[in-house]
Amino acid sequence: MKKIFFAILLISAFSTFAELYPSKRYVEFGLGAGAGFSENLADVSEIMKKEIVIDFNKLYSSMRKGFIVTGSVNAETYLDFNFRNFGFGIHNKVNTSGRMNISRDLLGIFANGIQAGKKTSVDMNFWFQSFLETSAPVYFKIFNFKVKVTPTYFVPLVYVPDVSANASFVNNSDGTTEANINIPIEIYTAQRFGTSDDSDTVFIDDYYITDVLKNGGFDLGVLVEYPFTRKLDLGAYANIPIVPGRLKGKLSSSLRESVKMPSLIDFDDDKIETDYEMSDFEYTEDLYYVNRPLRFGAEIAYRPWRNWLTLRAKAGLAFRNPFGKDFNLRSFYPEYDFGVDLVLFYVLGLSLHTEYTQQIFAHTFQLMLNARVFELDVSAGLCNSDFTKSFRMQGARAAVAVKFGF
Repeated sequence: MKKIFFAILLISAFSTFAELYPSKRYVEFGLGAGAGFSENLADVSEIMKKEIVIDFNKLYSSMRKGFIVTGSVNAETYLDFNFRNFGFGIHNKVNTSGRMNISRDLLGIFANGIQAGKKTSVDMNFWFQSFLETSAPVYFKIFNFKVKVTPTYFVPLVYVPDVSANASFVNNSDGTTEANINIPIEIYTAQRFGTSDDSDTVFIDDYYITDVLKNGGFDLGVLVEYPFTRKLDLGAYANIPIVPGRLKGKLSSSLRESVKMPSLIDFDDDKIETDYEMSDFEYTEDLYYVNRPLRFGAEIAYRPWRNWLTLRAKAGLAFRNPFGKDFNLRSFYPEYDFGVDLVLFYVLGLSLHTEYTQQIFAHTFQLMLNARVFELDVSAGLCNSDFTKSFRMQGARAAVAVKFGF
């Protein structure tokens, strides 16, 4: 009993001075992984039926931003050393995410048909990125300010720029219908590919890991905290790109298809005219620069009952791949995070957060079990690109992390 009391007293003394994210251990090793997926077409209750009924008019009216699919996978390991006025660590992470958006005009065709003599266009854009990241956070205190600087060396592994594709549909006056689809494919990769001498077949070439690591970029994260009162902590953060990462190879292809269908009056399968072409993947040496997002904002943490209860709020702006060739208005997005963290006897922790990050609305519940030298964190929640649909089973995320130390 005395040992338990001493451990609680030690933790309390260690976190006497308020911080946005107080340390729990002097030395901590951790590893974790997480994943998420969302789509805004239909929830699980609508799909898991014996007979599925699709109301295209309802879908068309509810999908203001079109059909959006998102996904992400990440894994991380780290080692931190935390002292009273100084600390440092080393973090390694793999971060992969992607997004596809098809304009609502496609659903409008199914819901309302194609107006005679009018051309209807359907736009699609998509992007994908995968990074290998190594960072070395260092924090120190100047007067009452805590400054945390996080230099990060990142290596882009695969990057698909925010490219646009198009499909067009025309209902001619003679009753025939024409459809044309054009999808360009560009994949920038750290992996080197080659082409065989006697064919156009692309194959994976030998490429040493050291060659890939040399093409990394560098950015700098900064977090400045100030204990406004013993209960209220204020902070400002930024992630600033400095040197872009480089991808030296590109796999490119294109998909083109045109279909002409006869009128319903004299419809015949043999009269359907199609022209389909998908070119072989071609590998070329093509330099492409990629940055991690530019981010900046502010956050607060309010603790009405010491560290037992923490109310958090964060708001900021982000820019995906700033200064890149594919930067556009879709690359800009706001961010926010509101949360409540509850800790009971420094052993059981419960957190509830609602946020909008990386253009995804998410509502997450986290459970923390802390046995001092060992900690287990498990979180799960709902997510979606649409705010109202983020409360339904149209997307989910989950993460697990284990931590060791003293």
